[in-house]
Amino acid sequence: MSHVVNRSTRIIVNTVASYARLAVAAASGFITLPLVLRTLGTTDFGIFSVIAGSLSLLLFINVALTGGAQRHIAYALGQGSREEAGQWFSASLAIHAILALAMLLAALLSSHWVIYRLLSLPPARLDAAMWIYRAVVIVLFCSIISTPYQALLMAKESITALSLMSMVSSLFLVAGVCLLEFLPGDRLMWYSGMYMVSDGFVLGGPILFCLFRYSECRQFSSNTTSWRKIRELLGFSSWNLLGTLAVQLRYQGPAILLNRFVGTTANAANGIAMQVNGFTSSVSTGLLSATSPPIVKAEGSGNRAEMLFFSNLSNKYAFVLLWLLVGPLLFELKYCLSLWLHQMPADTAVFSAALLVALLLDMLTAGFTAAVQAEGRIALYQGVIGFLLCISVPAGYVFLRLRMPASSVLWAVVGSSALASAGRLWFLCNRIGLKGSEWLMGVLRPCVVTCVACGLAMGMVVISVKPGLLRLACLYGLNSVVTVILAWSFASSGPERRLRHSYVSQLQEQAFIGSRRVFAFATRRQ
Repeated sequence: MSHVVNRSTRIIVNTVASYARLAVAAASGFITLPLVLRTLGTTDFGIFSVIAGSLSLLLFINVALTGGAQRHIAYALGQGSREEAGQWFSASLAIHAILALAMLLAALLSSHWVIYRLLSLPPARLDAAMWIYRAVVIVLFCSIISTPYQALLMAKESITALSLMSMVSSLFLVAGVCLLEFLPGDRLMWYSGMYMVSDGFVLGGPILFCLFRYSECRQFSSNTTSWRKIRELLGFSSWNLLGTLAVQLRYQGPAILLNRFVGTTANAANGIAMQVNGFTSSVSTGLLSATSPPIVKAEGSGNRAEMLFFSNLSNKYAFVLLWLLVGPLLFELKYCLSLWLHQMPADTAVFSAALLVALLLDMLTAGFTAAVQAEGRIALYQGVIGFLLCISVPAGYVFLRLRMPASSVLWAVVGSSALASAGRLWFLCNRIGLKGSEWLMGVLRPCVVTCVACGLAMGMVVISVKPGLLRLACLYGLNSVVTVILAWSFASSGPERRLRHSYVSQLQEQAFIGSRRVFAFATRRQ
């Protein structure tokens, strides 16, 4: 149990660092989005959102390779082989260098077609749109180059360093946006430049940190680059492409559909909904990022029971942490958006609600993704789950062709999330040996009970209290109390209680030793 406690301690430290980063990022977003929306206007903000979203589709290959690199580096570290971890890093860096150049060339060659043919943009803003396109391409190029270094940091569980870099980047963006209103010229172009510089810092930081800190990334040469590992990494990551592309299409596909069928106003609403989704998902992403390396390392050391334990733990507490924020928000979403943005495009609240529901469904099985990556057999898994996630795009197209409301595209995303969660559970049970009853009783039951109990309690508040800040505060307070009580008692299984008691005992022992040292030091000084 002691090694599990030590890993849990590191998970807690990394989770705290992740949440500090996410808190700064969320505060940055809450400050900058209303300012940007007011300064740029709905049309220009919609232009930036659709261009950035369209180009992010090019990152699906990069994201797939990132997962493969992180998995193999963490697996090697779990086996205690730093030399092999360095070889996996070198293989990943070689692949990403080629990919970055190919992406840059493809994006620049297709720029005219994307701006003038694919997207429906106001003619008067086409020149500015082309400038934004090139700025985003530069950011994507830097993102691909820095990916192996970020994968190494994640595998080493150096999440605190990544968090500090991200916080500095967020603060820079806040400062820039606050000055945006006073800058001369085209403010849309100024904003895209700030976006490029801000992201460039957070992408360049990991490279410098790794070069100074870890020897594994300073040995890149033809001797340390194993072509066998490059082929193996490409083979593993090629199957990851399906799942990664599906995730990108699920979220960016609606933006293109809305642009073609509805217009830039709908893109602005969808862009705001995506930002709300990003703010809220970061609550669970911090935990998932911290638990992913230990899951892979547990499998690498041959301890599958521990790997499954951490996977289910990730599922449950990722959902619980997300519910703490999302539960009251679903009751007061329109009020919160109006309080935050003052003026917002039509359907923003409905778009946001649909994406939040989809996110809650995803969290029920989110920890299983790391488990499948750790086990290694991902071909059929990625094919099936990717297909289930992609269903939302053709379904949304059919809905819009049938003249259904624009929000139907986002509700199709909810349906695909439910199907994908069921698919992940099936694979864990049939491929890795998870007992379905463990997930039903250990994850689904406590999450459903928490939602029902909190929903009933918050419903009574909504009925009895008038809309306003007081009701919002009551909802968050009541939801937090009920959720924490249920998570601490009903939602905690026997192994979790033993782990919790062991961790608390370790903290008490360390505190006792520390107090004795302080007392002894004070006695000597006297």
